[in-house]
Amino acid sequence: MSLRTVSAEVISCPGRLGDAHFSALQINIDGFNSPYVLTLAMPAIGYRAVNERVDTGDLYKALAKAINLGKVQVELAERGAR
Repeated sequence: MSLRTVSAEVISCPGRLGDAHFSALQINIDGFNSPYVLTLAMPAIGYRAVNERVDTGDLYKALAKAINLGKVQVELAERGAR
């Protein structure tokens, strides 16, 4: 296993209604290749509650900045090593 740098960025995701969009945090791990985007998003009920007081896009931007400035790392195992 080796330590790999984690970074984050704010992305816009399509909602289930087709015309709705919501903000989410895309997580990138150096050396991790996947056909899927690693996305962190709040459940709808939490999103609505937070959105009443805070712009969720601003919240995700703050989280992304903290992750990126913090030089966060995780251990990345080879496939099947865990």
